[in-house]
Amino acid sequence: MTLATATSEAPRAAGIKVRGDARALLVIEIALLLIGGGIFCFRVLPHAWRTVNTDFPNYYITARLVHDGYSTDRIYEWDWFARQKDRLGIDQKVVGFNSLTPISALVLLPLSSLDPIAAKRVWLLLNLLLLVPTLWSIRSLSGISWRWLGIATLFSFPLYKNLEYGQYYLVLLLLLTSALWFYVRRWSAIAGVLVAFAAGLKIFPIFFLFYFLKKRDWRATCGFLVGLVLVLALSILFFGQTLMSRYAFEILPAALRGEAMDPYSLEANSISAVVHHLFAYEPELNPHPVLQAWWAIAILQPILQLLVLVPALLLSSPARDKQTLPLEWSTLIVALLAASTLPASYHFVLLLLPCAVWAQHLLQKGQWRAAALCIVLYFLIGWPIWPKVNDSGWHALLGVPRLWLVLLLTFLLYRKSWRKGALQALPQRIWAGAWAAVCLVQVLSFWQHEKDLYKSQQWRLSASPSIFSIASPAVTKEGIVFVAMTIDGWRLVQLSAEHGLHVNVGEVDQLSVTPDEGSLLVERDSIATDIIRLDSCTRTGSIVVRDALQPAISGDGKWLSFIRTVKGRGSLWVTDMEGAPNEMRVTEPALEVYDLSVGPGQTLLFSAANKNGQMELFQRGSQGNIVSLGTLNARYPSLSPDGKWLAYSALKRGIWHLTLRDLHSGIDRQLGVADCNEFSPAWERDSRTLLYISDCGRGLWQNSLYRRTVVP
Repeated sequence: MTLATATSEAPRAAGIKVRGDARALLVIEIALLLIGGGIFCFRVLPHAWRTVNTDFPNYYITARLVHDGYSTDRIYEWDWFARQKDRLGIDQKVVGFNSLTPISALVLLPLSSLDPIAAKRVWLLLNLLLLVPTLWSIRSLSGISWRWLGIATLFSFPLYKNLEYGQYYLVLLLLLTSALWFYVRRWSAIAGVLVAFAAGLKIFPIFFLFYFLKKRDWRATCGFLVGLVLVLALSILFFGQTLMSRYAFEILPAALRGEAMDPYSLEANSISAVVHHLFAYEPELNPHPVLQAWWAIAILQPILQLLVLVPALLLSSPARDKQTLPLEWSTLIVALLAASTLPASYHFVLLLLPCAVWAQHLLQKGQWRAAALCIVLYFLIGWPIWPKVNDSGWHALLGVPRLWLVLLLTFLLYRKSWRKGALQALPQRIWAGAWAAVCLVQVLSFWQHEKDLYKSQQWRLSASPSIFSIASPAVTKEGIVFVAMTIDGWRLVQLSAEHGLHVNVGEVDQLSVTPDEGSLLVERDSIATDIIRLDSCTRTGSIVVRDALQPAISGDGKWLSFIRTVKGRGSLWVTDMEGAPNEMRVTEPALEVYDLSVGPGQTLLFSAANKNGQMELFQRGSQGNIVSLGTLNARYPSLSPDGKWLAYSALKRGIWHLTLRDLHSGIDRQLGVADCNEFSPAWERDSRTLLYISDCGRGLWQNSLYRRTVVP
């Protein structure tokens, strides 16, 4: 063989090898597509088709309330929302609208006339249709091959969970992807509007406003603000100003602090959860922290979150080229997920866009290792099965593998976004200084919130970690009764020194209770809501009043007061307990009754929204006359057995504070100083000690039981 022949055959052999590698890769891709398609079509979709679970009922119930013309002012109250679930006959034990935005339920409004399973199936089909324009836009923005995009989609566990749970993150992915598509093509105003609607569904896209400001893109900024006004207008139109005020001042601050749910749960895989788990003692939810150091939470949480998030904004350049914009946009999405206070597995379907954009970019640059790491992290972040570890003390750092993977992906993208001198220009320094000031304000805000949050634990009564929330506490001769939200729904619970904690079993929810001379009057909820008498010895129940809730028996035992609702609006009723049943409505239609409590004799206290929508305390005397107590923004009244003291909760800056009024002098004294909710007081027989519930040091409205002597 001559040298010329050998030389000519070498490229041919190399070409044959390349073609062979390409064929092998194609075979692997097709095999993966077939396997993923099989899992998706024969396992994921059938399971999602048959089930209505987790968050879908929360959206559906709220949309149904709007559709049916019900009052929605109280959708964030766990027990009230459970009543609506029972009325609609939805077979899910635990529901709650939690920190969800009101407008997020409106997407299901067109489907709310259907029954839940039919609505879920239509929603599932709509989500599958949304995948088509979403994947087309991602392909257009990234240039990644259809085969690899299909593999990334079909093997996405977060996608599986979105479909199974009926979540909104495919809608969110479509909005953010479409916004980027328009933004790259310089249709900035449309991009801003789309991002605003994404922020209406889930709060965290609101940080794109700072990205637009950093780019000095005033059209996108104006588009975002116009979109935000539209979102707020729609929310007020369908839900009213009262609910939007509650969301803005009561719900949103807790969500941003990571306290909308259990703040210690490592399953959240968030910075917030890790910091709380390490430095806050909570007897039921977190009994083994490293140390009790509220100041560490106040300092570390805002600093760490901003350290993760702010570089995505600082590293964005003034340039508007088609190559840079998708990379910056994608990096910000990843950073937002890393800094999120409560990311669930289904959130990470959003990684489909940033990982496709960055993986293709790195491959085109010949950075194979970085591209491979990006792809591996994409699949590992969505991995459904991580072993549980001992979460006591510093072991908590091993219990959040997804958090570390998301942070690794974030820092990888930051490393690849770094430009020499990126932070040396004067505008960049100004932005860095502004964010440092924001960080300082956040630390001061957290400091104010955390410093008194755990002081009230000295008055806590032991319960059980299996109890998520408590309502309607009352004192009996045998001990304490209340209703509690458990994994099996709302159940009657009895707590005594002799018998400990006893949780009543049953098939339906029990949502309020009051004692009545050797028996209990219990609100039993299903499609119909009745008040039953539960005998403490035989545990048998008989119906006392139908279509009624929140029973309260008068001090002399002659009259039963209760609330009856029409389209979610409550009115106050009484009935004779000794003679023939004689149900009588005692409030005018202008008053929407929320809570009630009895005092000595036939004195009846209640809270209601007046004709202006303001919450106010009222009293019904023995002659049936109703007078205002002159206390606005107040609920949960309770009159002491000796008639000298009034306990209630006053709403101040979005927090319900337990307050004590001396009825002789008329002077009010706020009992709690912590930045958390304390409410539903019930007096013990000595007229000195209060039983109440509070979410101090826990998730929003995930209440525990407290007992405190408040009168010397």
